[in-house]
Amino acid sequence: MLLYNGQESLGRGDFVALNLVDRYVQFLYDLGSGIANITSALPINLDQWHVVRATRILRRGSLQLDDGPVTTGESKEPLSELNLDRPLYLGGYRHLSTINPESGITSRFKGAFQRLVLNGEVVDDLRKVAKSSQDVGHFYGPPCGPNPCHNGGMCLPQLNNFHCKCPVAYTGLWCEKYIENVSIDEPIMFDGKIFLKFPNKIIS
Repeated sequence: MLLYNGQESLGRGDFVALNLVDRYVQFLYDLGSGIANITSALPINLDQWHVVRATRILRRGSLQLDDGPVTTGESKEPLSELNLDRPLYLGGYRHLSTINPESGITSRFKGAFQRLVLNGEVVDDLRKVAKSSQDVGHFYGPPCGPNPCHNGGMCLPQLNNFHCKCPVAYTGLWCEKYIENVSIDEPIMFDGKIFLKFPNKIIS
């Protein structure tokens, strides 16, 4: 189980699920008149970060693994609205026996999530925003474990690569370069990932 969200307790009603089965990703959902079961065209490679994109518009859904082919499918007619009233679960469920039996979920996920995007919005700090969790720990593997950034830099994972957010006075790929004797008249450069923050508000 990667992800599960249902409509009612005890596994009844609509649901949406993302599963990993024999190294293939499966996207399943039921709008109330029969499930859609969409499988990725490519298998995942273990010990490597992947991007999974699952979308649904009315009855039609699509699934893509990384930059591979997009696979599509449809749920059965006539219903086309997804109703989800229960909490969203990542990686596991407290009582698997109460999950919708059509979801295909048989076990919890053993692995790591780097980022979650729901309806186009990035969910930052998954553990902080979660209502509850059970034995969820920090992932210390690559690309940010051990931390490749020097001088107190913060490692920001980007799939199999990383970007270092450097403290003031340091720059470079690993925050390894100390900035000294910078003239106040010297131009500064932005790369689209950095910013300057000032305490003063603009007065109009």
